[in-house]
Amino acid sequence: MDGNGWTPELGRKLILPRHALHAVRLEILWEGREIVWESELSQDLADFAAGREIREMPDVVIWSRDD
Repeated sequence: MDGNGWTPELGRKLILPRHALHAVRLEILWEGREIVWESELSQDLADFAAGREIREMPDVVIWSRDD
């Protein structure tokens, strides 16, 4: 276990191999201009939200604390 309570056992209990945080739109005001980023839900998160089987997505980066 590291200093924040994370253990490999907890990792094995995860439903998804990565975090599920997603924003369709982010918007900020920067130096008087509006900056906007938009992104659709990735296929793996869309499948998860729809209750479909989750498949490995080679184009999705999976970050690990052990990398």
